[in-house]
Formats: sequence, C-alpha cells, structure tokens
Amino acid sequence: MPPPRGGSWCVVPRARQSGWGHCRRDQRRCCAAAAAALRRTQDHARAGNLAFLGDALWSLYVRNHFLTPPKHVSKYHQAVGRHVTAEAQAAYYDALLASGKLSSSEAELMRSVAGGSSPPGASGGSKASGAGAGKQQQQQQQPQQFRKRFASPAHQRVYMKATALEALVGQLHLTDGDRLEEVMGLCLALVDGRETGSVSSGVCY
Repeated sequence: MPPPRGGSWCVVPRARQSGWGHCRRDQRRCCAAAAAALRRTQDHARAGNLAFLGDALWSLYVRNHFLTPPKHVSKYHQAVGRHVTAEAQAAYYDALLASGKLSSSEAELMRSVAGGSSPPGASGGSKASGAGAGKQQQQQQQPQQFRKRFASPAHQRVYMKATALEALVGQLHLTDGDRLEEVMGLCLALVDGRETGSVSSGVCY
C-alpha cells in the first residue's frame, strides 16, 4: 500500500520505507526545516526539543523491533514497556558511552544534556538584548523541574541520562538518518541482549 499524500508516514523507521523514495525525500526536507528551526531556538530549550522528538522515535523503533513474531497486544506492551522507561534508557545511555562506538560529538551531546547543559552547537539560538536577554538568562537559571518519582538526586540523574539518549536520537533523526539507523542498531542489540540475559544487569539496569 503506497504512503498517503504528503509523506505523513515518514515517521516509520527508514528500514520500512524501501521503495518509497519520494517519502524519504519529503522526510529529509521536513527534517532539514525542523533542524533549522531548532537552531533558532533558545539554547536552554533545545535539549528538551530534541528529547521530545527522540522519545517518540525511541518508542517507535522499539515497538517496530518487537512487531514480529505476531503476538497479542498485551504481549506487545509487556515486551516494549521494559525498554521505554527512564531507567532502561539511562542504562542504554551508559552502555552506549561505554561501547566506544559513538563519535566524539555524539558522546559530547549526550554528556552535556545529562549534565543539564545546552547541547553542543546550541549557540546558534536567537540572540536577545536588553530586557529580552535578561529574561532568557533568568529562564536558563531556573532549576530543572522533576516529577515526584524523580525527586531524589539519584532518580534525577537517571532522568537526565534518559533525556540525553532521547536528545541524541532526535538530533540524528533531524541531521543524519543513516547514522540514526546505526546508533539504533546498537541500541536494539542491547535490547536483545537484555531480553536473552546475555547483557548483565549491571550494564542494562
């Protein structure tokens, strides 16, 4: 079945888009426009923008990974649920950094977001002067607000690592789809390792 007009199925992982050349072109144009818009976004908000996108993509890739063999929908949710929590994503963050397979810029992006800083290269955000600049500085100095379940410092570190992983996924989706496939391949190998028990709990959780 062909994709709908406008390429609205472009969110499907690229591996499922074989033969849909026009859909991939639409995806690249949309991603380029979104990336340009993010470069104009205030620096302190950019990590959240990327993570917002990466959260959806991470869930989609994991769901796609467990799609076969066919199973009851409750089994799908059970299988996927173990890998889309903040704790799981934080563990995959640690495992990816430990693997040594990320580029220096990818590792720097994740570490900076996990540490609560703006992503590297975020200095292209909009510049303000006078009262506008003061308002931006005040916003940047406001502490990160966490949900109650992340109230403790340890849980906050978990949350920030998960956010950093999502930010990397979002960044790669906008800038380098082929590299996104490679990184998600590494992540899904970790998912399989945890499913089979071949990855130790000390690494994956």
